[in-house]
Parts: sequence; structure tokens; C-alpha cells
Amino acid sequence: VVAIGLFSSLNVRVTEQSVVWRFGPGLFGGRIPLAEIDDVTVGRTPLWAGLGIHWIWSGWVYNVSGRGAVRIERRGGGTTWLGSDEPEALRDAIESARRR
Repeated sequence: VVAIGLFSSLNVRVTEQSVVWRFGPGLFGGRIPLAEIDDVTVGRTPLWAGLGIHWIWSGWVYNVSGRGAVRIERRGGGTTWLGSDEPEALRDAIESARRR
């Protein structure tokens, strides 16, 4: 029951300086400064990647449902997958913030 409460939702925000995400009430999450982002693409996580927070061969995955995601490549290496019901809109918001 606790795990369901902690990981039942994923909230992703794009601020003027970073992409920030939080699961459930906000105990788990992360942040990527926009200045560290090299590329943002829409994709689908592998079926075997599952849900939750974990590392797969292509980087960290943060996901609560479905396979739609935004793949964020960092300058200097590292990849983060953020699950989203609207990955194109999330990618567009990130790209718009990076251009500002």
C-alpha cells in the first residue's frame, strides 16, 4: 500500500532552469539543469523496462504507466527516460525552455 502511494503518479515540471520530476507526494524524484541537456527525443521504453525507478542499459527510467517517454541525453554522458502520457508535449516544453 505504501509503495502504491509513493509511486502512483509522476509529476514532471519544466522550469526556467531545469526539468524536475517527483513521484507521488514528492519523496522520490530528480532534476536535470537545462544547461546539461544535449538532446531530447520522444520514444518508448522497452517492454521489459517495466515501471518505477530503475536503471536499464540505456539509462535511468522514471515511469508509472505505459511506455511513452521522453529520452533526455546529458552533455558529458548519461541518459534519463521520463515516462509521460503526452511525451511530445513534454519534449516541446523542454525544447522551448532550452531556447529561452
